[in-house]
Amino acid sequence: MESRLKKSLKERVNEAHTIATKIYEQNHHLGKQAVTKLIKDALVNIRFNEGRGYFFIYSMNYECILLPINRSLEGTSFYNFKEGRGEYLTRNIIQMVKEHNEGYLTWWFPKPSDLNTSYKKIGFNKYFEPLDWFIGTGEYFDEFEQSMQKKVLSDIEEMMNMTNNKYLFIITQEGTFLSHPQKELVGKNLLELNSLIGEDKSHEAIKNLNAFKELAKEGGFYEYAHLNQDKQWLIKTSYVKGVKNWNWILGKGFYESDVEYVLEEKQLQLKEEFNKQLSNIFLIALFLIALLLLLSSYVSTLLQQKFKGYKQSIQAHIQKDKLQQELLSQQSKMAAMGEMIGNIAHQWRQPLSAITLSATTLELKNEMQNLSKEEFDVHVQNITTSAKYLSITIDDFRNFFKPQKEKNHFTIETAIEKTLKLVHVQFKSKGIEI
Repeated sequence: MESRLKKSLKERVNEAHTIATKIYEQNHHLGKQAVTKLIKDALVNIRFNEGRGYFFIYSMNYECILLPINRSLEGTSFYNFKEGRGEYLTRNIIQMVKEHNEGYLTWWFPKPSDLNTSYKKIGFNKYFEPLDWFIGTGEYFDEFEQSMQKKVLSDIEEMMNMTNNKYLFIITQEGTFLSHPQKELVGKNLLELNSLIGEDKSHEAIKNLNAFKELAKEGGFYEYAHLNQDKQWLIKTSYVKGVKNWNWILGKGFYESDVEYVLEEKQLQLKEEFNKQLSNIFLIALFLIALLLLLSSYVSTLLQQKFKGYKQSIQAHIQKDKLQQELLSQQSKMAAMGEMIGNIAHQWRQPLSAITLSATTLELKNEMQNLSKEEFDVHVQNITTSAKYLSITIDDFRNFFKPQKEKNHFTIETAIEKTLKLVHVQFKSKGIEI
């Protein structure tokens, strides 16, 4: 509280100092007397702090330059002026200004309404160099505190009206209501309301006030019987806490019946909100399901197209590989065929030689008319056997390279013998014996 008062006093003196500086800068050529009058005229009627505050000016020679509350003292010396506790006030202010140029000072002084009692007063003074003055102001601490209390009460009333909150009350330690939802109680003392609460309830009022005082120290809850605006005694629970240095007790309470009503109202509100949220969730769920179905359908179609494309691509690669394999197989067979033709040529030499020999022998024997039937039959048999061998060799070669063959039964021994006959010459040329 004191820091707030000091801040306010300093701001005011700085304002007055600025006004005086501007006047001096603009009019110093008129002379000291004229400038002094202009500054005094500018500051003499300024009031603040609900009309209590004013500015005073003294020279550094203790002469009073401006004193709005008693103009008759202007021009007199305050060298020996003492405050309520015997301190030389003007001397102390000038000493402080000389040392620090500006600053706060606390003194004690009677009020016009009570000249027999000295009250704490806080002042701020600042040196005015152009005319060797100091400008200052002061405020009774208790009056500033009372002013702040009134403002707080006013703000609380305004807050309760704006928020429609009617359950805040303020009471002094002595029991006087400063603020209450029941306006007729403001300014009255709790202990003097027998006509309202009844003689039989006066002891309850004393008990409640004592409980409030005790709880105000740290703050706490208190349950008690209370007379409401409808003149009904109801159970009420309040939280009370004291305001340090102000002798106040703040309380905020509620009736049990109000709690039940609020709970029922809140329950209905929550039920409505729940149903509304449930409906919203249901609608959102339907929307999400529809969206997911559309999305899944789109993804499914897209995947089918992708898989179809991949399948066609794979089939094309497989077909291409198959053709390449068939081509390689045919090329391999052609290479093998070349080798086999060489083998066949080797195998055909012996039977062809045998046929040629038998034919030549028959021709010579016939010319010499020396051919017997037995020799003829033998040579014909040799020619027939050799020709048959050649035919069988051709068939084996053709069957070996035939691309497609029908399945039929065969013996492994015969297949091996035929194969060995085909490659016999090649094995023999390589020095391989089987």
